[in-house]
Amino acid sequence: MTVTRSRTRLPLPVALRAAGADRQAALGTMLGESDAHDAMVELVMDARSEHVAVMRQAAVAAAEASGLEPARVDDIALAVGEASANVVVHAYEAAPGSFALFVYVTPDDLQFVVRDWGAGIRPRPDSPGLGLGLPLIGALADAVEFGDTDDGATDVRMVFRRTAVA
Repeated sequence: MTVTRSRTRLPLPVALRAAGADRQAALGTMLGESDAHDAMVELVMDARSEHVAVMRQAAVAAAEASGLEPARVDDIALAVGEASANVVVHAYEAAPGSFALFVYVTPDDLQFVVRDWGAGIRPRPDSPGLGLGLPLIGALADAVEFGDTDDGATDVRMVFRRTAVA
């Protein structure tokens, strides 16, 4: 497992599928422009606890559609669920915000990006959690990258290779 922290902008698709015109215009401004390839899944929702399951289910559907083995799909479900729950619990202190899931499929791997526009990843002595979410994500994924985008968003990119590394 590799864990890195970068300040470079990570790829993001420009269009949001299944979004209304007004929401899409607002989110387009929030998300910014990108020259990246389209994602297999693009989902933006309010950062509420009931939406964690929706993000997890979308990740599972993408992993299953890509032909990954059931044990690998379970790892993805847990990692995306943890990253999404972290957004709901930690990203927004005062006003509610949004979070997104992007799934990128390559011949070698699937990459799941959970993005928020909140406070970023930082130590929290007053955290209501046990502090196990990020280490768990790191143990499940083949690689994890934490990145800050130019517009102040925070990305957690989880890479799951299609084949096991010897």
